[in-house]
Amino acid sequence: MDKLRKIGLLIWNNKERMVLIVMLIVFGYRVYQIFFPPPPPEWPGLQTPKTQLPEEPEYRQELGLPGGPPMRPPMDIPGTYATFYERNPFWYYSGQASQEARAENVNM
Repeated sequence: MDKLRKIGLLIWNNKERMVLIVMLIVFGYRVYQIFFPPPPPEWPGLQTPKTQLPEEPEYRQELGLPGGPPMRPPMDIPGTYATFYERNPFWYYSGQASQEARAENVNM
């Protein structure tokens, strides 16, 4: 038990020196990395981009390019614009103002 106590006191009294030694080891490793850097990773060579897009549709699809422009919507089908002049069906109080206005017009 006496030996454990002496070892504990030795570690406790020299903790600053141990931290300094660890910091010097880390600093030395960083300096070593500066003077002897690791080799750069080998990147695969990139192909130079082509100036023209491919014409074949199979090759364009393989590259992920879009096809032709989308079809034009038919102009003879009218849009539904009833929601602009009817009351909003998703709002509970949307029709109250129009009902109050109608009641005032009837009373006059």
